[in-house]
Amino acid sequence: MDTTQLQPANLLGLIAGVSHGRLSFTSHALPAVAVVRHVVTGGGLLMRSGPNAELAAAARAEQVVAFEADDVRGDAGFGWWVTALGRLRHVDHELPGMLVLTMDVTWMNGYVLPAEDLRYRMTS
Repeated sequence: MDTTQLQPANLLGLIAGVSHGRLSFTSHALPAVAVVRHVVTGGGLLMRSGPNAELAAAARAEQVVAFEADDVRGDAGFGWWVTALGRLRHVDHELPGMLVLTMDVTWMNGYVLPAEDLRYRMTS
């Protein structure tokens, strides 16, 4: 895959094609990772995880976090992975422009990486 031609919308399309990703953040000055369910919306990456006080604290501080999703197969590691960086924010209501069409799930009380804040890196 020629990654030089991919725009942010294409990268979000790859992320949208998988149901789980990993959110990296800091907790008590140490690295932490949480597996999160996510959907891609017009407003960015909307995520849910189980009860996680450390993740809630990261959102309150609007930490810069890394979200990673991938589709890597086999021992040779063929596939792709995308990392998105942005400031984590807690949401307890629907955000303007967020249309969740991919799952029959309520996404309130989740976390968002707003689209305008995201920076991407892709490897294949």
